[in-house]
Amino acid sequence: MFGKFQNRILVIVTLAVVLTLEPATSGSTLAVVNVKSMTTLLTEGVSGTYAAKYSAQGDARTALASVVIGTDQVSKNGQSAWLGGSGTWAYTMTSPTKTYRWIGNGRSRIDCEEDASSPPRCFGPALNTDIGGIGGTVATNPFITGTAVDLVLTAIREGEKLSEVMTVSGFCIAGSRSLPRICFANDGKLLSISSPTPFLSGYPWTRVVLISQAHSVNAAMFQPFAKPTLPFEIFP
Repeated sequence: MFGKFQNRILVIVTLAVVLTLEPATSGSTLAVVNVKSMTTLLTEGVSGTYAAKYSAQGDARTALASVVIGTDQVSKNGQSAWLGGSGTWAYTMTSPTKTYRWIGNGRSRIDCEEDASSPPRCFGPALNTDIGGIGGTVATNPFITGTAVDLVLTAIREGEKLSEVMTVSGFCIAGSRSLPRICFANDGKLLSISSPTPFLSGYPWTRVVLISQAHSVNAAMFQPFAKPTLPFEIFP
């Protein structure tokens, strides 16, 4: 489906950040957390082969107020396919009126749109560098498993004060400024995101919740709805 591509290596800089731990018991304590350990765990969560399905909810007055997002990835353990990595990733976002799909392999992209009133359309393949800009970033954000990790790592790079709460199934992280409350399982897989206001540019969502997950994928999730054509257009 795609041409050959070169693997890209993610280089992680080791830093340290002070997190305010908020245990279930009263009071709170300060602890110095090695950011490399956290980063390694979260990037492990978007590596390997897996599939996950999420419900995303937001402002009912908007077109994408209630959607189901399926994320799929095929990659080696310890390697992420997300945005230029080694492997293939895809998301399928279904609203009451339309279905969108993005497929990425290395630096190549295909995107599709389908609804009941018109034939499906797909565009590509295009290189990530050809898409570029805020439009390309916004369009790929529904790959929510990768986007959640990006949100946390961006908050760390920008020096945002983070709070962490340990849970039965993993841990939740929240920020003092823009980072929403994001909960991960012990293996780094995304469980939920919640925020009083929309947390992703271009989307109305204030809550994302895991529906199901698996360590295998359906090959059909990496297939375009129709034969891709050029020039490239961005959905949604």
